[in-house]
Amino acid sequence: MTLPKIASPTYLFRNEAPKDLPEILPRLAQIGFDGVELCTFFDWDAAEIRRMLTETGLEAAGDNWPVYDLMEHPEEVVEWHRQIGAYSLTPSKFREEHQPGGEYFDEAKEWFARLGALCRQAGIRLLYHNHFGELRRKTADGTEILEALMDSVPAQDLGLQPDLGWIQIGGGDPLRYLAKYRDRCSMVHFKDFYASDMDKIGDPFDLEGRRGGPERGHFEFRPTGYGISNIAAQVPYVLACRPAWVVTCQDTVYGRSRYDDLAAGLDCLRRHLALYAQSETDVDGH
Repeated sequence: MTLPKIASPTYLFRNEAPKDLPEILPRLAQIGFDGVELCTFFDWDAAEIRRMLTETGLEAAGDNWPVYDLMEHPEEVVEWHRQIGAYSLTPSKFREEHQPGGEYFDEAKEWFARLGALCRQAGIRLLYHNHFGELRRKTADGTEILEALMDSVPAQDLGLQPDLGWIQIGGGDPLRYLAKYRDRCSMVHFKDFYASDMDKIGDPFDLEGRRGGPERGHFEFRPTGYGISNIAAQVPYVLACRPAWVVTCQDTVYGRSRYDDLAAGLDCLRRHLALYAQSETDVDGH
């Protein structure tokens, strides 16, 4: 079994990267990551990003790009990502009116078709990146928004970059999504966290980088493998998707070293992947 490459998120460095990206990327390469998932270009142009990646030996696993900027300038943004050799482009955070059941969802589907075609021509995978809201919100018939979106847009136009932690935080089942969209998950986010009471988490974004207190179930993000996400159960389902990339996604470190946390998550995930890769048996027994 061919193991996926592992990318580091750059979201953790979003405030420093506009100035310090030339110092950040070599540190991530030294830790042992195969590539990075960008969080926009941090005010660097495509040629500079490509040069820094080449110098460090890292690959551009993908990029999370602001969805409404991408909707307004699709050709330009896709071309930038072609220039850096990006594997994927991942829009997210659509407003409710552009989601299934929303007033402008038909327009969103047309946009996915157009952008999907542009990405295919550039050799880039267009993947939807979920957060927790697409799991908590439902359509009129009770279907989770994320599932309704994936079922409404053709696979040739849109793949899925499932963030397994956000699915769990949103009340969904990560394994069900991995199994149902097995052929559309060419890149997967592992995200780990801790909560003493899942029902009290609320909206993690409004904690603004702080740990949650008892009223929020003591919520906090953790390095991959150090929280309550069942990484051991997730890995076989992820490997059954045959992804090209996985990401040890982490949103904040609460004052700890970001490099140390990323190194710990990388080491843990590599051990899990290696353990299950010893068997060629998929979760379906094939």
